[in-house]
Amino acid sequence: MYQFNKKQKIILGVITAIIAGFICYYVYAKEDNIMSNQELENNIETKEKDQNEGEYSDEVIFVHVSGAVVKEGVVELKVNSRMEEAIAKARGS
Repeated sequence: MYQFNKKQKIILGVITAIIAGFICYYVYAKEDNIMSNQELENNIETKEKDQNEGEYSDEVIFVHVSGAVVKEGVVELKVNSRMEEAIAKARGS
């Protein structure tokens, strides 16, 4: 079996420590980003409630429309608008 000299052992130890550090970071960072199903459902319900109450009625978004329309470009829509409204503003078929 091959015998490592002192320098090789140190390098091997440093590489092992770096790899272990990356593995630990990856595992613990993933745990922080995982939401429970209950938290996810609460967030969805809150967003739906806000949308139903019209909280975003004054906010606008900008959408780029291109393709089979008369006037290609950016159109301004309200936040809860549908794709058909963007096409109609660009005078699509």
